[in-house]
Amino acid sequence: MIKDYLLKANGWLFLVLITLIPFSFGYVWREPLAISCLNLLSVGLLLVTITNLAFGSLRWQKIDQKSLGILIVLMFLMLIWGSLFSHPLRSILGPWTSRFLQPLLVGYSGYLLLKSGQLKLSVIAGALWVSLALIAGHGLLQWIDILPSNNASRLTGLYAFPNSFARYVEILLLLLWPYLVLSKDRFRPLQLLIWLAGLLVLVGTVSYAGIGSFIVGLTTIIAFLPKSFRRLKIVYIVILLVAILGGGVYRTQLPKYQATTTTSRESRQQFWQVAWATIKEHPLTGIGLEGWERQYPELARKHLAVVPIEPTTAQPHNIYLDATLRAGLLGLIAIMYLLFWPIVITVRLAKEGLEKIGEERWLVLGVLGYATAMVVFGLVDDPIFSDDVMLMLFIIYLTLSSVCGRKSGIISSNES
Repeated sequence: MIKDYLLKANGWLFLVLITLIPFSFGYVWREPLAISCLNLLSVGLLLVTITNLAFGSLRWQKIDQKSLGILIVLMFLMLIWGSLFSHPLRSILGPWTSRFLQPLLVGYSGYLLLKSGQLKLSVIAGALWVSLALIAGHGLLQWIDILPSNNASRLTGLYAFPNSFARYVEILLLLLWPYLVLSKDRFRPLQLLIWLAGLLVLVGTVSYAGIGSFIVGLTTIIAFLPKSFRRLKIVYIVILLVAILGGGVYRTQLPKYQATTTTSRESRQQFWQVAWATIKEHPLTGIGLEGWERQYPELARKHLAVVPIEPTTAQPHNIYLDATLRAGLLGLIAIMYLLFWPIVITVRLAKEGLEKIGEERWLVLGVLGYATAMVVFGLVDDPIFSDDVMLMLFIIYLTLSSVCGRKSGIISSNES
C-alpha cells in the first residue's frame, strides 16, 4: 500500500514541478548557498524517486538514444573543463547543480515514470497547459495593473527581466501549438483561449528576440505539419506577410525600451566585442563557468575604449559566445550539440516516422519548433543556461527519448 502511494506521489510531484517551474525559482535564502523553491521541489521529487527505486516500484532504465547519452557526456566534460579554470571554486556550484545535475536527474525521473507506465504524455501535456494558463493569467493581470511589474512598459511575470519571461512563455507556446492543432482533446476551445492569452503576454514582454525566435519556431512547426493542413499553412503565410509588411511600414511606431532599441543593440554590441576579445585570449580554456558574470567590469575596462553602457551583466547575450567563455572550444561544442540534437532527432522522425508516433506526434513537432527557436534566440541572448529553462529542457529531451523508444524505434534503429 505504501509503495502504491509513493509511486503515485512520484507522478504527482513531477506534474506539480512542471506546472510551477516559472513560479518557483525565487530564492528561499542566498547564503551560504543559494537555494530556491525550485531546488527544494526538485530535491523532494528526487528523494521520492530514489525511494521508489529502493522499494522496486521503479526500475533503472537505460536511456534509449545513444546520441542523448553523448550529449550528457559532453555536458559533463564541458563542466569539468570549465571548473578547472573557475575562480573562486564555489562559483561552479550553480552550473553543476541547478543547471545540470538537478535538471538531468529530474528529467530522468520523468523518463522512468513514462517508461513504467505511471505517467502518460497526455497527462504531462495537461500540466503544461495548466502552467501556460497560470503564467498567461499572471501576465495579463500585470498588463491591466492589478499585479505589479518591475518594468513600467513591459510584462515580466515573476522574472527579473522581460526577456527571461518571454523565453519561458515562448517554450510553452511552441510545445503546445502542435497539441492544439493535432489533438482531438475535448478541451480544445479552452486550450485555444489559453494559447492566445499566452501569445498576447509574449507580445506584452516587448522582447524582440523572444517574438522573433517564436515566429521562426512556429513557422518551422507549420512547415512540417501534414499535407492535410494546407489551408492552415496558407492562412499562416498570409498573416505572416501582413505582419512583416505592417512592421516595416510602422517600424518607427513600434514599442521602445531602454530609451531606444538602438541602446539595446549597442549594449549587446559592446558585450560581443568584449566577449570576442576575451575568447581570443582564452580560446581553449575560457574564463570559467561564471567567469563572465564575475569579471565583466574588469574585462570591459580592458577591451572597450568607452564607458560601457551596462556596467554589469550576467551573460554576453549570445549563447555561442557564452558557451565558449565558460569552457573554451569544448564548451562551444557541448552547447552546439545541446541545441541541435533535438532538431536532428525530430526532423528525422518527422520525415521518416511521424505517423508511427500517432497522437504523440505533437511532442515531436513541438520540440522541433522550440529547438529551432532557441538556436535563433541564442544569437542575441542566452536562452538555455538558467535554472528554469535547463530544467524544462532536460524534461523535454528525456520525454522525447521515451516516446521515440516506446513508439517508433526509428531513432534507435538508425543509431545502432
